Amino acid sequence: MTEAWEADYRERIRGATRRSAVDALHEQLRDMAANGGSLHAMRLRRQRVPALDPARALEYVHALQGGIPSPALRALVASALVEPIEHHVVTMAVGTGGHDRVT
Repeated sequence: MTEAWEADYRERIRGATRRSAVDALHEQLRDMAANGGSLHAMRLRRQRVPALDPARALEYVHALQGGIPSPALRALVASALVEPIEHHVVTMAVGTGGHDRVT
């Protein structure tokens, strides 16, 4: 009824990726680092995810400029910015109750 099943289907079945707040922040950080320097990007990073101390925020920005930050830093940022995905579709296994068996 809410059309949420379409996004769920694309992600779980078709393997489509969902853009998150982390992806948007990465774009902003790359642009800021390229145009204003690492210090400006680090400040934005600390505003968005205050859990990172200045040294780790700078490490994150430098890693982002060279590719992808470490999994530990990405996990910390994702936990601060991304809400857990709630799947609205329940998939039933075929043949579990006898009545839903497909022949």
